Amino acid sequence: MTERHRPLPPSDPMAEDLIPSLEESAPAFHANGVPPLEAGPDPFDPERLRISPDTASAFELKRPLLTVPVRRPAPHWFFRTHRDNRYHLHTVVLDLKEEREIYLVDPCMWDEVRGLPGVQTKILVSCVNRQQKFFFWPIRPPEKEGRRNEWTASAIEAARIAKEKWIRLESDMTLGAYEVAYAEHLTAEPEWPEVELHVLLRIAFKERHITDPSHTILHQLRGRD
Repeated sequence: MTERHRPLPPSDPMAEDLIPSLEESAPAFHANGVPPLEAGPDPFDPERLRISPDTASAFELKRPLLTVPVRRPAPHWFFRTHRDNRYHLHTVVLDLKEEREIYLVDPCMWDEVRGLPGVQTKILVSCVNRQQKFFFWPIRPPEKEGRRNEWTASAIEAARIAKEKWIRLESDMTLGAYEVAYAEHLTAEPEWPEVELHVLLRIAFKERHITDPSHTILHQLRGRD
């Protein structure tokens, strides 16, 4: 017959060592059911958790500016234009509308490209949208002589208003001009890239800068291979 081990009686000293009392093993709770904090500083003390501005800056990610679009503002964007006119550049570009590409023409090439299709002067207006994305808005300047172009005139007026207000640009085909919409509640000032204009231009046109008569795009415009 197999001998079975009987449990030690509760009064046995060995049993008291092996089986801790419920009072010793159960966690202590307040009346509201929340366990008490351990002795020492309160881990949820606001002064312990509050971060200083200097320390907070260490957690901010710095994102280098890698892309600067050259384009008209999207219809759903609210955007601003730079108040400083030094950040707007009137220059010569090659505007290929079908390809939706704009090339910056170096001054050494202005005489070389004069008369080629798509070569014109544009004002590159520095803009930023509500998502803090910087872009150049190319606007054709008004003609000194001849018929007034409402698209050009309304674009220039919109760019002027956007120096002070967040606006949205809307094309009105019936009027043949742009219309502007803005919201009074948008009052925050835009955040501009902390770089100079020449750096923004370098990023925007790094692969679309015409400096040489042998540039591939010029050969294409002249019908050469």
